[in-house]
Amino acid sequence: MPSRGPRTCAILAVLVLAVAPPALARPSPQEASLKKAIHLVARLEDERAKALIQRILRRSPRATVAAQCHLYLGIIALNALDTDGARAEFKKAIATDATVELPITASPKARLVFGEAQGELAQSSQLPAAPAPSQPPSVLVVPPAPEESTPPAAAAPSASPQISAPVEPAPANHLPAYVVGGVALAALAGGIVSGVEANTTLSSAKANPVAAEAEAQGAQVGTYGLIADVCYGAALAAGVTAVVLFFTEKPHAPDDAGVAPSAGLAPVPGGAVVTAGGRF
Repeated sequence: MPSRGPRTCAILAVLVLAVAPPALARPSPQEASLKKAIHLVARLEDERAKALIQRILRRSPRATVAAQCHLYLGIIALNALDTDGARAEFKKAIATDATVELPITASPKARLVFGEAQGELAQSSQLPAAPAPSQPPSVLVVPPAPEESTPPAAAAPSASPQISAPVEPAPANHLPAYVVGGVALAALAGGIVSGVEANTTLSSAKANPVAAEAEAQGAQVGTYGLIADVCYGAALAAGVTAVVLFFTEKPHAPDDAGVAPSAGLAPVPGGAVVTAGGRF
């Protein structure tokens, strides 16, 4: 049957083309240029690779090729320590082809920046869109409820209770300590003067050739010595009392501010007594 010969040949040709291995298909010029640029990046010839990739992008390649171009531009930017530029190129690659991935030989720094770019794009895509204008809801009119007699509310108090602010105690009053300290200084001065007089009188008594006058001066020396001893004892007692008053005085309430402290010195046989009064 000669009429069936050409038809059989056409069917065989179609079958041969259908089963032909895909390796016979040649890559496009853009893919070949991209492969060459990748080899340049591997050999650290970043400037030549960058110029070649930019020429590929100017020819508007298909999405997968464009995504790979931006991906390797980001790797070149990282090699130049331009992290922001690398992140921007990675964003462009992901936006062009969401399935794009870094090569196996990519550095940990490149994978970190690539992950940041993916996260930022995911956040920007999840921003809520502006709500569309909707029709106003229908208003349901509810009839008023019948009035009921309610007991009158209890009258509110006319004035709220006043809360007084806390009163801070007045600072400690050290006046008694100062007064007793002054008494101590006065007694010490009196003792010093009496001691000087006793020494002067004793020197005069020793130098006086008249026995009666020397005896009288000796009596004066004893009097001056006694006065000096009394003054020294009073000064010691008043000094100790002043120190105790100074360190034991406590803050008091403002209503106690009018209590005035008092102090005094009373001589007694063989010494003196220091008295102090006030609120402690």
